[in-house]
Amino acid sequence: MICYQFVDLGKSALERHPPLLDWIMSWGPEGQTEVLEPEGWFETGHGITGGELDNNNVWIPTHNPSNQCFIWAPPLQM
Repeated sequence: MICYQFVDLGKSALERHPPLLDWIMSWGPEGQTEVLEPEGWFETGHGITGGELDNNNVWIPTHNPSNQCFIWAPPLQM
């Protein structure tokens, strides 16, 4: 008998194995660790909270305090 198994690459590791999140959350500071959704990967995950244009019309971002921890767990295939 042949049994085929596969890994669903359309799901993140946290979706495939939910207990993984509790284990990862135990590594970070209490209450300062946040799981990011795709919308937050490139701004929130880099500490960017907004910004403004300077005198030369160059966008200068403003940042969160540096004591935040983020979990970025994308699916392998989107």
